[in-house]
Amino acid sequence: MLREGGVIGSLLAEGRSSGTLVPLREVADLRGGVVTRANAFFIVRELPFDQIPRRFHITRQDYERVTVVMDGLETPFRVERKYLRPIVKGPEALVTPTTIEGTDQRLFVCERSRAEMEEDRDTGALAYLRRGETVAYNVSSDTLKGGIPAQRSNIRNRKPYWYSLNVPPSAPQRIVVPEHVDVRYPVSLLGPDEDDHVVIDKLYVARLYRPDDGHVLLAGLSSLLTWFQLELRGRTQLGQGVLELKKPDWGGVLVLNPAFLDDAHRATLLDAFAPLSSRQETNGVAALTDADREAFDERYLSMMGLGDPAEFRMLLAEELRAAVQERHLRRQSVAEARASQRRVQRSSSSVDGYAARIVAAMDPHPDPRHLVPAGARMTTVPITGSVEGPLSVGDDLFTYGQVFAGTERVANTIDDESARFVMAVLRHDPELTAVDVPAKAAVVMELLEVESQAWIRRFDRAAQPILQGIAETRLREAVRRRALQLLHAQ
Repeated sequence: MLREGGVIGSLLAEGRSSGTLVPLREVADLRGGVVTRANAFFIVRELPFDQIPRRFHITRQDYERVTVVMDGLETPFRVERKYLRPIVKGPEALVTPTTIEGTDQRLFVCERSRAEMEEDRDTGALAYLRRGETVAYNVSSDTLKGGIPAQRSNIRNRKPYWYSLNVPPSAPQRIVVPEHVDVRYPVSLLGPDEDDHVVIDKLYVARLYRPDDGHVLLAGLSSLLTWFQLELRGRTQLGQGVLELKKPDWGGVLVLNPAFLDDAHRATLLDAFAPLSSRQETNGVAALTDADREAFDERYLSMMGLGDPAEFRMLLAEELRAAVQERHLRRQSVAEARASQRRVQRSSSSVDGYAARIVAAMDPHPDPRHLVPAGARMTTVPITGSVEGPLSVGDDLFTYGQVFAGTERVANTIDDESARFVMAVLRHDPELTAVDVPAKAAVVMELLEVESQAWIRRFDRAAQPILQGIAETRLREAVRRRALQLLHAQ
């Protein structure tokens, strides 16, 4: 309430008091996604027919009733299809407001007793249950997530059976919303074709009290007004500037009351929302200036009768950008402190891992020996020491023309350009015992400088997608330096 501002706060309060706006909890039943407590056992991957091992002897006709799945230990199992349900897992599954990502992942759902399964001769599901009672699924370093699923403390006391996930019954219209949000605000409607889909933890399901309101509420939850409220209600406890939204946060979001809309207003609103209903937006903040987005938000706000829609939309957009920027700046402000608290071993392994990804996308730094023209007059400079430590050249009168590895002098040349040539060669090949230096080393080093600048630009482009995912400033700089060393640029 303190962050929403006087103008916006008064408009929202006015809409709430008049009944034009209602909390989401009053028009939908909000529930959390199914929590399995043992994803490696309950979430499996269905194999296509042509990838099923021959030893299972499954024909095309059998495939309509049974299939073969891979569990979290990459072990194939024959399971009856009636025990498998498609899943919606994570915000990435919410592709567009009307599209759910199709995957080969399935949820093993069984609410029947063993006697009932034996009576129906569901031998595949029975065998898989026995596996859950005898095999340890240690696929995570977290000790709380290991061991035999049926014996885990948070599973064995389930009722009526340890394998009961208590999946809620389907509903004609369900809207799926995420628990975590960054700059993308994914919301998706599960239509009739997704009746059998099960929503997994880290997502919430809004089961509509009136199924006919599905598309109207979908439009409302995809609006700028909802995005702004999410920024106010969410909390940045994840350390990466990502918003965390709990069920009460979503339940308190104010949306346009569908009961206030007649058929004509519904049609008008949905027509404005149609261009966005099948569009995948990777960055909601960047999409605020899209013409279709502006037209829809103004139409949505105009139906509330709260002041000038265009002015209200501009105010909301400005406040939303400020809130997102504040959230990201807050993440950066604590990044250095978080980096200093990490163990050295973890930081080192992270540096090497990130640097290796950059190196894989780049060619090595240019070698000056490739720029020496054929037939050039050369002078051999002996390497008098072991090349260990960072390479440098002398920078004063007494060390002019000398090359150092750490604090040890390893080469002595006639001028500064020749010393830089030797240093650049040793970065590529530190085991050399002598380096052939061209008489016109200055010309070669000028060419190297041109190629090096172009190479650095390519390096920065290749490194940007990887470095921007590292929040800690010191770790990011360490990764960049390590990648440059591996590519012989430092």
